[in-house]
Amino acid sequence: MVMETPEQIVAGVRKALEFVEPARIHLTTDCGMFSFPRAMARGKLAAMTRAAEMLRRDPGVTPTEGAP
Repeated sequence: MVMETPEQIVAGVRKALEFVEPARIHLTTDCGMFSFPRAMARGKLAAMTRAAEMLRRDPGVTPTEGAP
C-alpha cells in the first residue's frame, strides 16, 4: 500500500491541469478504503485534504464553482 504525500498529490493534479480545466478535477480516492488499516485511510484522507488546501491557495488554480 502506498501513502502519498500532499506534495505528490499536488504534483499529480498539476500534471492533470496540463490537459483538463480545474473545474473538472476533483480529489477523490481511486477505490474504496475499506481494506486499509484505519490509520492509513485517515492518513490518505488527511493528505488529500492538505493537497486541496495547497491547491486552493495557488493563484494559478481556479477552484471548482461553489467550492469554499
